[in-house]
Amino acid sequence: MHCLCPQKVIEENKHVSRKLEETGLALLGLVGLKDPSRTGVRTAVESCKKAKVSVKMITGDNPHTARAIAIECGILNPQDDMDNKAVVEGVEFRNYSPEERIARIDDIRVMARSSPFDKLLMVQCLKEKGHVVAVTGDGTNDAPALKEADIGLSMGIQGTEVAKESSDIIILDDNFTSVVTVLRWGRCVYNNIQKFIQFQLTVNIAALVINFVAAISSVFNEFNARKLEKRNIFNGIHKNKLFLAIIGITIVLQVMMVELLKRFASTERLSWGQWGACIGIAAISWPIGCAVKCIPVSGKEASGT
Repeated sequence: MHCLCPQKVIEENKHVSRKLEETGLALLGLVGLKDPSRTGVRTAVESCKKAKVSVKMITGDNPHTARAIAIECGILNPQDDMDNKAVVEGVEFRNYSPEERIARIDDIRVMARSSPFDKLLMVQCLKEKGHVVAVTGDGTNDAPALKEADIGLSMGIQGTEVAKESSDIIILDDNFTSVVTVLRWGRCVYNNIQKFIQFQLTVNIAALVINFVAAISSVFNEFNARKLEKRNIFNGIHKNKLFLAIIGITIVLQVMMVELLKRFASTERLSWGQWGACIGIAAISWPIGCAVKCIPVSGKEASGT
């Protein structure tokens, strides 16, 4: 609250000079001028704290006025005083060494008597420490900090054109609670993108593995698929003439595609060593299939299959 003291000048010659002395005055009363915070600011600050967002206030007022406003908005607790370094002046912050600024930047929540350079310096320190910084402002002197921040938010009604051009987001209603809405929607979009990428990676990797294994082990997997419940995949194979014919046709077609139809199938001929490597890798599906069949299954599940 700003206080004004009306007074009555008492002079014998009834003449009031332009430069008044601070003596011989009669106090008529005190007038208090209070600039209250906007409705919903305290709730918005509490919502930011719940979302693990640290809110800092940078103002040109004196430290006591800045502290009172910060307490009213919920940025500071009433127990916080001027000695715990939560409230600093711009000159003091400016005179810190770079190491001191980095060490104390997280504890500072209110900066009083600050200049536009102090605001810019705080943004740079927060970014240097790895924080994602959002800055709100409406004046021309806020333009450097708005431009330096990761997200600059300017006021659409009271904001100057310079501030709007330097910002990333314009708050049309000049309401701090809109910042919470921006934060909520931004995190929602970010989380949805993360979930979509996780889903796509899971599906694509699974499809890639299945298709890769099917491509290199197609013939050998046909043996594994003969009798899914039997460990011996060769039992009675000589009796299934159709199966042997299909296997033979598959092998002949693969050899023809690789060795003869080079231009048609866009393939290159393989050496004997390369053919042996392909057969050896594909044959791994047999012991893997046998190991899978050794996994114990309950009688109920086995009968259901």
